[in-house]
Amino acid sequence: MDLARERVTRRVLLRTLVCTAAGASLGACGPKTTPQVVKETQVVRETIEVVKEVTAAPAPEVKLTLWHHWGGTREPLMKKALDDFAARNQGLTVEPTLIPWDRKEEAVLTAVAAGQAPDVLMLNAAEMPPYALNKALNPIDDMVAQVGIQAEEVYESDWKASSYAGKQWGLPQTVGGAAFLLFFNTASFVGAGLDPTKPPATWGETLEAATTLLKKEGDEIKQLGLLTGVTSWSWLNFLAENDAAWLSPDGREVQMDNQGAVEALEWIVHVTDAQGGAERVAAFTSAGGDADPFMSGRAAMTYQGVWQYYIIKTNAPELEYSSALAPLNRGKWHEANYGPHLYTLPAGTKHTAEAWKLLLWLTREAGGCDFLTAQLRPSPWKACNENSPVSKVADYWPVVLSALDATRAEPLTPLFNRFASIWDEMLEKAMHHQSTAAEAIKWAAAEMSRANEEFWAKQ
Repeated sequence: MDLARERVTRRVLLRTLVCTAAGASLGACGPKTTPQVVKETQVVRETIEVVKEVTAAPAPEVKLTLWHHWGGTREPLMKKALDDFAARNQGLTVEPTLIPWDRKEEAVLTAVAAGQAPDVLMLNAAEMPPYALNKALNPIDDMVAQVGIQAEEVYESDWKASSYAGKQWGLPQTVGGAAFLLFFNTASFVGAGLDPTKPPATWGETLEAATTLLKKEGDEIKQLGLLTGVTSWSWLNFLAENDAAWLSPDGREVQMDNQGAVEALEWIVHVTDAQGGAERVAAFTSAGGDADPFMSGRAAMTYQGVWQYYIIKTNAPELEYSSALAPLNRGKWHEANYGPHLYTLPAGTKHTAEAWKLLLWLTREAGGCDFLTAQLRPSPWKACNENSPVSKVADYWPVVLSALDATRAEPLTPLFNRFASIWDEMLEKAMHHQSTAAEAIKWAAAEMSRANEEFWAKQ
């Protein structure tokens, strides 16, 4: 509240009132003509304080726009996080938009060019580099420094994934680690004579367990021992488990033509062939329709991420299962971190200060912590996990935290999607025996190198 004060002497005030009163003579207000002798004159002035209250205009309301991917069972959780943010920040509201992954890059770049970008944008770290190169994002280094955020607050691989080309472009909301855990059906283990307290820890042990757990009638599969579910997105995990490189740290040199990569692909082919081959495994998996093979009991082991705990609790609460770190073959890494989800500030953000508040709320602060706790998931922010109630009730929590420390940070590249399409073709060639694993790796590495060189030559 602003205060304005006017000070008026009592003598002046009374004189004004007398001279303006009805019936007052002009002489009464004029100067005195009779001379006076005054030995000592002492004038005492009293002040009257007149206070005017001026009410400041209320701050204008700001509606922030947010583009995100949290649909399905996560949509009400997201709504709660945004409602809580608005309740804590008077004058700020959020208008969320659920956007599809398909053709997102085109939609975002078009919105930025037209000055219609959202205030806050959700990106996966693997897809972030093209946005940074196209100047579609604002770097947040200065704001991070102003708040005093330290790299040690976040798991190393997640922190590295939020930076590219020497600048930081977002803060992680989810972990990129604990995304490739071994889930196994404990009842199936007991039935096959395996000890569920000692899950396989190496590729050799995993192959042995998969063949032991496999159930067939003739050539017909009744239960898969291990559903690898290998795709272009999971391929990097097998490279990490064999300590094999695929790209230089700066993203400029393809390094995948190596023996470690060949061994990784050979193992995928071997464990698939041991269960009937790629075609039979694919047919068995698709025969179950939309039902998840592991949750429906049709696969005894599978690779899944930390999100699977919440999905199982929601859709298959009676399932007897456990989890462990993904088995490895060489080195210390059990999986690869190729993309936590980030929140970023697109170029052209209309309300930078307010958008930064929302970004912090959805990542480092209670909004982000609570959102993940409700899904039984860890946060990339260590403080959230130390105080998480999930740690007190979830027997899998030690496995998850161990995985976060055993996850390899992968180099970022603007060509990730292009490389992924090459890896899909490479896997098809090898798993269907159109070429050997060594031939498929050499072909893929050459295709990646060609695409990489062409791209950087134009920059």
